[in-house]
Amino acid sequence: MKTRIISGTVIALAIVALAAVGSFFPLAYSFAAAVLGALALFEMLYNTGFCKNLPLIAVGCLFVVFSSFSQFISTDFYAMALAIMLILSATIGVLLHKIIRIHSVFAAVSLSVVVSITVRFVSLLLCRGYGLFYLFYIVGCTSIADTGAYFIGVRFGKHKMIPAVSPKKTWEGLFGGLLCGTVFAAFTLVVFDILKNTHIYSVSPNKALTICMAPVLVLAGVIGDLFTSLLKRESKIKDFVNIIPGHGGFADRLDSLLFVAPLMYLIDSISSFAGIMK
Repeated sequence: MKTRIISGTVIALAIVALAAVGSFFPLAYSFAAAVLGALALFEMLYNTGFCKNLPLIAVGCLFVVFSSFSQFISTDFYAMALAIMLILSATIGVLLHKIIRIHSVFAAVSLSVVVSITVRFVSLLLCRGYGLFYLFYIVGCTSIADTGAYFIGVRFGKHKMIPAVSPKKTWEGLFGGLLCGTVFAAFTLVVFDILKNTHIYSVSPNKALTICMAPVLVLAGVIGDLFTSLLKRESKIKDFVNIIPGHGGFADRLDSLLFVAPLMYLIDSISSFAGIMK
């Protein structure tokens, strides 16, 4: 548990450093998302055994990288990159049909799309005017909720959620995570009020919307976590890889953001259109 806390602190400090750099160089956000997304996809495919073919994995990883920078090129670039990825993956599957099973091709394509959507929407969010706020908010909400759910689940958890997928997750932990995520949302508002008053970072997010979004985003994070747990359960592994002490690998850290980033982008787009966020 001590190792988990120390590793989590280091990750948090790294995110703060990225936020500071990204405030001046927006491309830094996309570069970090590209690297982490590609590494996470490699772990999901290779370490689970769903796809061991390196050319097929490389195509997916390149697609994830291009997706991270697509907003700087054109709105159609992501669609073009997707089409190229599908064609190349199908071509590799056909040419190497004797050594690649068709389910490996489908796994590579499917997970490449899932991860690319995540990094694309993270990059899109971070390149908006509220970029630093979004980074702090979505990563903080999901991380704090995950940590809160873990400790509350260990202490008070009695009723299992979906034991066949994630044996340690409990309903008590889920409600604890929802509470912790909502408290962190309130904390985020306090932090950015201070930053605004000191003229360091001037944004004015809608307070009611920020609080109300937190439980929804936490639930989306839980779904992403359960989805990757299902992948690991099917592969009979505990973590995708043991790189980060107490946390597993990059995919184990990205799981909560898989559906949070697209959902946050959707909420922001709707609220901005309706004039709610600002």
